[in-house]
Parts: sequence; structure tokens; C-alpha cells
Amino acid sequence: MDEYVNRAEPGSLAGALTQLPGGDLDPAGQVPHWLFAFDAAGIALWRLFALLAARPEYADPIVQEAQHPQESPLLAHAGAAV
Repeated sequence: MDEYVNRAEPGSLAGALTQLPGGDLDPAGQVPHWLFAFDAAGIALWRLFALLAARPEYADPIVQEAQHPQESPLLAHAGAAV
């Protein structure tokens, strides 16, 4: 894993970490956090789908936020549903 992180290709998460000021962050140490967050995001997405299947009337505001994120930059409806 260190080999890939040390390479830090442009556009990758490891590459983005090399752009942060300070330089005291361990990019390889962040990888387990990213993987853990990836699992949690999938679980949250399936919960959202279950909510929308049970309460389809909640879908409209979430779709509107997705189509016009500048009007609700924090995605309040989607966040509340998740």
C-alpha cells in the first residue's frame, strides 16, 4: 500500500493529501479510514432507499436538492433522510 500512496497520482485521494499544508499527516494511515467510511456510506445509501420505498413522498425534496445543489449546499433533506 505504501508504494501506491507514495506515488500519489494526480487526482487520487493520496495526491490530494500531498497538497495539504503542514505535511504532518500520514496519508497511508488515512487509507483504513477511507475504507471504513466507504462501508458506512453504502449502508447509509441502502437505508435511504428503504426509507424512500416506504415513504415515496420524501423523494421529491431530495431529488430537487440533487438537481439544484447550490440552493441547498448541505443537502438538508437528503441528510435528514439518511
